[in-house]
Order: sequence, then C-alpha cells, then structure tokens
Amino acid sequence: MHSRVFSLASQFTLIFYNNIHPYYCGIDLHARSLYVCIIDQQGETLVHKEISANPKQLQNLLEPYIGSVVVGVECRHCWYWVADLCEEINVDLDMTILDCYAKELSKIDMSMDGRY
Repeated sequence: MHSRVFSLASQFTLIFYNNIHPYYCGIDLHARSLYVCIIDQQGETLVHKEISANPKQLQNLLEPYIGSVVVGVECRHCWYWVADLCEEINVDLDMTILDCYAKELSKIDMSMDGRY
C-alpha cells in the first residue's frame, strides 16, 4: 500500500509559490471568527486581531494591502468564502501553502493573543 501511495505521489510535480510580496497575511479560520496576522518582509507584525467571519470585515482589513499582499488560509471546512473574496478583490491566495502558512503566521487560539 505504501509503495502505491509513493508511486502515485511521484507522478505529480509540486509547484511552490515563490513570489515575493511586501506583506504576508495568515488567517486562522474558525466558523464564527478569523484570527488575522499581517506581517511585512522584515517579519514585523502590522495587524494581529480577531474579527468576525464576515467577508466585509475581512475586506476592510485587507484593503490597505490590496496589490501587495498574499494570503494563506488554514484549510478547514469553511475557507471557500475567503478564496472567493480574495479573487473578488484581487488579492493573491496561495493554495499550496494554505495550512502551513496560515498556521505559522497566525499561531493563535482562543486563549492566546500573541504571535507564535
């Protein structure tokens, strides 16, 4: 079984997102809230806050960075609307880094308000 999985995996070429952006946004996605972290190229935290899981609130938060930011979202059952919003407002969303990127940028949970 393992050799079959490896065989299937080796048939695909992984393409990694390697564009450079002035800003990077990680979103830890929950059903009713988002924890959003935006950092610059130097790793300085510019935004670090919890907002409602609402497209308009996320758009307002991303607006100053549109055209200069890439977004990574934790890959959960409810991330599709974030992808739709990013496409709508012309913000890059990298599907190859959704889970690991978002987790690294926004290692936050309900009981901790700090950057990991």
